[in-house]
Amino acid sequence: MSTVSFPALEPLIIEAAQAPGHFAEFGVFRGGTFLKMLPLARRFGKRCVAVDSFCGMGEPGPMDGGEYPAGKFNVGGYDSLLDEIIRLGCVDVVDIHAGFVPDVLDQVIVQQFAFAHVDLDHYQPTVDTLLWLWPRVSPAGIICVHDYFEGEPGLASAAVRDVAEQLGQAFDVVSSREGVTVGVSSHAVFRKDGE
Repeated sequence: MSTVSFPALEPLIIEAAQAPGHFAEFGVFRGGTFLKMLPLARRFGKRCVAVDSFCGMGEPGPMDGGEYPAGKFNVGGYDSLLDEIIRLGCVDVVDIHAGFVPDVLDQVIVQQFAFAHVDLDHYQPTVDTLLWLWPRVSPAGIICVHDYFEGEPGLASAAVRDVAEQLGQAFDVVSSREGVTVGVSSHAVFRKDGE
């Protein structure tokens, strides 16, 4: 994910930080967003969970087309991400889980989230992650899904709509770039009602 969209996420992370639980990103790639979440995790006393294969995309499914073939976004492991985490002095607030969704979800120890960013692109991993996350998101917590395009018939956009329908949950759409709405991906934002 481009760091250009972080300004759209930061106020949502700060809003969600008031809820119990921790932060997570599913689909970390090189850490452009994850690394920017770390100072906020430290500020609010949260852990920050990174979930990615770190060896690229899995096999695309029938809802994914050919834009994201297996292996795309391969970063050769998480060593460079860990180097940056060490440089930032944030090792103590980070959990890294390497593997493909859904199998990797069994490794995640943190079970309560205030904020999660999902950037998995493919349909089924996005569905699996959202359905796994929803019961683990605290009241007043937020899930943001990157690359939401209204009318996109597949990929993460279709996953967002299908999960929203299955959960009976509305979502908002927030542009990834302030003032730009055409040709730019957006975030689908799920807010869990406070109790």
